[in-house]
Amino acid sequence: NHIHGLLQQLLALQEETSPESDALRKMLLATLLLELKDLCRQQQEQGGENGRVSNHIVDQIQAYIAEHYAEKLTLTGIASQFYISPYYLSRLFKKSINLSLIEYINGVRIKAAQNLIEKSNESISDIAEKTGFMTTAHFRRVFKDATGLSPQQYRQYYKRVNK
Repeated sequence: NHIHGLLQQLLALQEETSPESDALRKMLLATLLLELKDLCRQQQEQGGENGRVSNHIVDQIQAYIAEHYAEKLTLTGIASQFYISPYYLSRLFKKSINLSLIEYINGVRIKAAQNLIEKSNESISDIAEKTGFMTTAHFRRVFKDATGLSPQQYRQYYKRVNK
């Protein structure tokens, strides 16, 4: 709001040509630059610079997971792929997207499973295997937690709704 006010004052003085308005413009511009410098410093202290790097790493990890979700993925395995420690990966992921790595992987897998359930007549156990779940029981539990329905109920519901 303060920066917006300074910009408005500068715009209002744009047409004026007196020496006083010229001095006032320079003063407002100097104030504006100092305010912006202070904002940049605050953002840097809050991780603004590191945030960009972290987000780049998180983007790469998300792309990796999207490509490899059907495989066995572990915190240690993914961390070693990106040459970072598992602890750092875990904290980075939680801080950046507010989900644990496992929650995120399961979410990607569930979306893929929903897509397969909707578009194919494959068995639930085949879908579980194709989406990276080690057991059908685990798949059913995670799917039900995520959607509120078992995979079979989801298939029946989807068929009813999309007749």
